[in-house]
This record gives sequence, C-alpha cells and structure tokens, in this order.
Amino acid sequence: MADSSSTANLYLSVTQLSYAETQLAINPRPPFILRDRHDLRQQCAEVANCATRLRQKDCNALDQLQVFSSQRNVDTAMSMFNVIQSHPSNNYTKEQVREAVKNAIAAVDALSVGAD
Repeated sequence: MADSSSTANLYLSVTQLSYAETQLAINPRPPFILRDRHDLRQQCAEVANCATRLRQKDCNALDQLQVFSSQRNVDTAMSMFNVIQSHPSNNYTKEQVREAVKNAIAAVDALSVGAD
C-alpha cells in the first residue's frame, strides 16, 4: 500500500507538470516555437486528464514502489520544463521533452493496486 503523502505528492507533481506545459504553450521557449502551441496544449490536456484519473484511484491501495517510480518519471519531465524556462539555450529537443511527458503519463496511468 502506498502512503497518502506519496500519492498526494505525485498528484501535486502531475498538476504542476500540466501547469508548466500550459505556460510553455502560452509562451513557447526553445526548443519549442509558436507553431508548437497546439501540440503543447494538447499534451498539457493529456497531463491534466492523467491527474484526474490519478485522483479517481484509491491512492492508498496503490503499490508504493510504482508510486515512487511514477514520481521519478514526472520529476524528470518537470526538470526539463524547469530548464527550458530558466535557460533559453538548452540542449533538449522537442522529441525528448514530449517523450519524457509521455513516459510520465504512462507511468502514472499504469499505477495498480499493491500486493499488500
């Protein structure tokens, strides 16, 4: 069983990731350009929907190790957005960032009930 603080922190992180991507859709920064706004908005909606699905799960019944793994995936994606926002010249490609977000969504959506 996952503890409630871990799952609450994961939910908070997923919502922060959605917000960060929304801000990037509003004001694209390299590696993104104005033409990428639609794709960014679409993906941030997917992240927000992921947060909704997580909220609807019985978070106390989730597997703790999966929660930690999901948190690492979300943190990886979030760190990319933090670098993009703070460093106009960064070495990320659009594909790397999109893949990190997709991995975070997949990890959170794959959370299942623990064996306890």
